[in-house]
Amino acid sequence: MTSIKAIAETPEFSFLPSTHPYFENQNGLESVNEEDSIPTIDFSLLTMGSPDQRSKVIHDLGKACQEWGFFLVINHGLPEGLAKGVFDAADEFFNLKDEEKKEFEAKLPLAPISCGNSFHNADKKKIFLWRDYLKVISHPDFHFPKKPLGFRVGPGDRWPRPLPRAPIELAFEYCKKSREVAMELMKGVMESLGIEETEMKKALNLESGLQMFVVNVADQLEIFSNGKYKSVMHRAIVNDKIKRLSIAMPHGPSLDTIVALCFNLVERTTQRSTYIPMNYKEYIEQMIIQAIKGKPILEQVRIQRE
Repeated sequence: MTSIKAIAETPEFSFLPSTHPYFENQNGLESVNEEDSIPTIDFSLLTMGSPDQRSKVIHDLGKACQEWGFFLVINHGLPEGLAKGVFDAADEFFNLKDEEKKEFEAKLPLAPISCGNSFHNADKKKIFLWRDYLKVISHPDFHFPKKPLGFRVGPGDRWPRPLPRAPIELAFEYCKKSREVAMELMKGVMESLGIEETEMKKALNLESGLQMFVVNVADQLEIFSNGKYKSVMHRAIVNDKIKRLSIAMPHGPSLDTIVALCFNLVERTTQRSTYIPMNYKEYIEQMIIQAIKGKPILEQVRIQRE
């Protein structure tokens, strides 16, 4: 495994490897109108605001999911020092030599810990992308690399609270707190659809759902809402001046959940289902092994009607 970081930092690097696609024309990347700003959700008003304030936040959540598929969360309560510690630990991991990271090289789509810069498409061809990644499944079981040395924390190694110091504890704390925020946001999104919390838990089994190390509406929510809330592609533009490090934390249902249109929505409307019900595990596996352009997996389960 040769990392993108190693390629980019090679002094004699002067050409693009044929294995790594590169496109001059960024199709679909439109200029941003400064008057258009991503919707902002005040998390504190959702959880601690007055009934009127919470009602407005619920309305804003629904509007953001329907019109944007993205929203920014403020006043979420995650300590800035905790987030910085996780970023620093991740940066330390990527600074390891390639041979040190080899044991974590991706072999299976749903491996608990994997790193690399490629995936296999539908034709089993290896596709390399211009990014290095570390993927860990942190819920319902927590996983994390034992490298670098700072990740090796034994059961008796407890650091002073409230802010843990060892990277593995930083990651655990960060995942735990971010999941708490995500669950509250999901309850708010469901409420904007007129769905009660008990119905959400029953339909999606989120307590046993996956969590893998700005909120982006995913395919499952588009299917669950029958297309009312839009799943949109997240894309990042990089440059040759400074590196970009992102931590994405998808939250989804349990692997054996069949994601389908919510029954309560069917009862309240005359709409027919727009999507074929799908098994979440199979969906993830197919999404990973295919070279993604647009939303091909979502299109495969969309019901075509005259």
